[in-house]
Amino acid sequence: MSDIRSHIRVVRRDRRIIASAGEAARPARPRAGGRAIIFETIRYEVDDGVARIELNRPHRLNAINSVMSRELPEMWRRFDADPDAIVAVVTGAGDKAFCTGADLAALPEMLLDEQGAPSIASIRWTPLQNQVWKPVICAINGAVMGGGLHFVAECDIVLASESATFCDPHVSVGLVSGLETIALARRMPMGPVLRMALAGRDETITAREAQALGMVGELCAPDALMTRAQALAAGIRRNSPSAMARTKRAIWSAKETGLTQASLDAWTVMMRHNQTHDFAEGVRAFTEKRAPRWAPYSGIEPNEAGQ
Repeated sequence: MSDIRSHIRVVRRDRRIIASAGEAARPARPRAGGRAIIFETIRYEVDDGVARIELNRPHRLNAINSVMSRELPEMWRRFDADPDAIVAVVTGAGDKAFCTGADLAALPEMLLDEQGAPSIASIRWTPLQNQVWKPVICAINGAVMGGGLHFVAECDIVLASESATFCDPHVSVGLVSGLETIALARRMPMGPVLRMALAGRDETITAREAQALGMVGELCAPDALMTRAQALAAGIRRNSPSAMARTKRAIWSAKETGLTQASLDAWTVMMRHNQTHDFAEGVRAFTEKRAPRWAPYSGIEPNEAGQ
């Protein structure tokens, strides 16, 4: 434990990270064509149902420091609670990197559990880690390394620039690769995951290789990546927000259980959804040959997935 604490800044305050006044998110302010919330390390703006999220530390290749580590859960909470934000696109600032993981020069602070040990709750960077069930598209615009792989593993749809690369250097700097790679193994074959994790810096996966392995769903020319991501998001935002959230939760939850239990949980969610406004509205709009008018959505009760 002493070795860990010599390299990691540890914070304990009611088991929550408290940002200083200069680092906390400031109130939303209007912008032409959209609405923004200002963070220190993240650009966040909602426009016409689509939230654009940009990891914004290009001078450090968008590596996650203590400030960004605190801001990411807050940003996902605000996105999840905003009924005007239906789908998100997350990318990195600049053209060199999407995210190169934890910033070793300014390591994220760790939350402590009841026994005083660093808690896994300290790593809450992705929508899935924050139980956000709205759709999230990940647009990989450059290099992804280490902790940046969390986003690749746990966003719903992953697009990548043809120039993107993927590497996991944990073991090359004496760290265990034990979270991102476990999550990746649910998305792609275990063999390539183990090779990347164990080879460290010596193994870099190209965008084309990542697509063949299932890590990435679609490749785009570098100058077309965000246009494609926005077009995909524009189509998604026309769907029922609550139906999409329940669909996403049922599919991701199936990774935690066996097929039989996952199917029963999904059936329970489907039957509950059939009692909602959006179910009836979808049927009416289809028969009346008009665009549906969906109800706003800002989160699901914890027990809705049959859990």
